[in-house]
Amino acid sequence: MFHLFLVACFALVQTPAPKAYDLGSDAQLKVLFAGTHEKPREAAFLALLESSFQHVDTISLRERSAESARAYDVVIAAGERN
Repeated sequence: MFHLFLVACFALVQTPAPKAYDLGSDAQLKVLFAGTHEKPREAAFLALLESSFQHVDTISLRERSAESARAYDVVIAAGERN
C-alpha cells in the first residue's frame, strides 16, 4: 500500500500543470524561481510556472542575490518561514 502511495505522489509531481488561462504577452516574462527544491509543493508550483511562462529558471534559495536576479522580470523566493 505504501508503495502505491509513493507511485501516486510521484505521478502527481511529474504531471505537467495545465494552463489556467492564456497569459498573452505576459507569458514571455522571464521568471526566476529560488527555492529549497525539497518539497512536492514547490515542484507543483514550479510545474505551474513552467506551463504558464516561456522562460523559467531555478536556483537554490541560498544562491539568490541581486546579481542573480538582474536578468529576470519576476523573481519568486520560496522558503521556510521563521
